[in-house]
Amino acid sequence: MGNMRWIDFHLYGDACGVLTATGGGQTIPFDFKRVSYVSDVVANRPGHSYRDTHEVIICLTGKFEIELLDEARSKTYPMEGSHLGLRLLPLLVIRLLRFAPGTVTLVLADTHHAPTQSIRIWDQSLPATQARSAGATPPPIKSAPGSTPTPTISNCASPKCL
Repeated sequence: MGNMRWIDFHLYGDACGVLTATGGGQTIPFDFKRVSYVSDVVANRPGHSYRDTHEVIICLTGKFEIELLDEARSKTYPMEGSHLGLRLLPLLVIRLLRFAPGTVTLVLADTHHAPTQSIRIWDQSLPATQARSAGATPPPIKSAPGSTPTPTISNCASPKCL
């Protein structure tokens, strides 16, 4: 898939352990404004995409799989080891799947958290990715002001899994 790439972080190790250091505009190809993490996952995380956000996803500990969906195909990649990050471009739909117990995932993003920029319904994400591929402006998000759309591509039984 052309809208993602792997980043290999430099590890500094000795008998005491391993240090991984990075910075925005260096190993991470953008200045990040948001750092978030996912932990204590008990179900697959629903699919979503962002209109204008570049992200790097890193599995700090444990393992999981990430499914990437674009206008033409889907592909699943294993995520394990804090030495690799997966850079994602805007309008690429992702789902986080099959978390091992104790897994912690770090996400670095170049935008602040803004729920209105997140597309959480596959039916809305697909036209947006198709428009991007055609060079057009993606269609607007169709949700009521102040509401959070219900995910439709999820194994999560809880409506709070967003």
